[in-house]
Amino acid sequence: TNDVITPVLLTDTINKILYQTNRNLAKELELNLNFGIPVQIAKWWTMSNDITVFYLKYKTPELLGSPLDIGKTGLFVNSANSFVIGKRIQAELVADYKSPFVYGSVEFFKPQFYMDMGINYSLLQKRANLKVALSDILNTQEQHLRSVIPAVNYSIKQKNETRVVRMTFTYRFGRKEVKAVKSRSSNVEEETRRAQRSN
Repeated sequence: TNDVITPVLLTDTINKILYQTNRNLAKELELNLNFGIPVQIAKWWTMSNDITVFYLKYKTPELLGSPLDIGKTGLFVNSANSFVIGKRIQAELVADYKSPFVYGSVEFFKPQFYMDMGINYSLLQKRANLKVALSDILNTQEQHLRSVIPAVNYSIKQKNETRVVRMTFTYRFGRKEVKAVKSRSSNVEEETRRAQRSN
């Protein structure tokens, strides 16, 4: 991609601040190889794996007074697991891994890993569902990034509040309204046919 719009982290040496903005970089090269691997481990355990190997490279003649020419190979892996515990209970476990990679003017220089889990309980003849989910079980989801611009030196650790418990209740009201609409449509069609026959 030529003149790719990319988020970049830049420094203002006069005000001594670091800020994020968007810049057009001269060239971006992106190569991706993706594998989707579903696995049925047992009747009660289904696994869906997604593996992406990629290469990202950025090149521009000038960024904060220096040329930028950086590229890196990365790996993203996601594994979603579903467990049938009983007629009414299902559990989910998702694991996500990201290797170090570059993006625009920054490098994520440490691996990222987290796990989510949830339990679904169906009730009221499967019309209702109660789900309890916990995100980032191990509280490991954080980002470590640093500059790839030769003239700039910074290192950042970002850690948001990612370990969160959520409870969701859903209820399906069925298809009564849809059937009523179909019934009305059939009545209209019947009246139309009668009118045509009488003519």
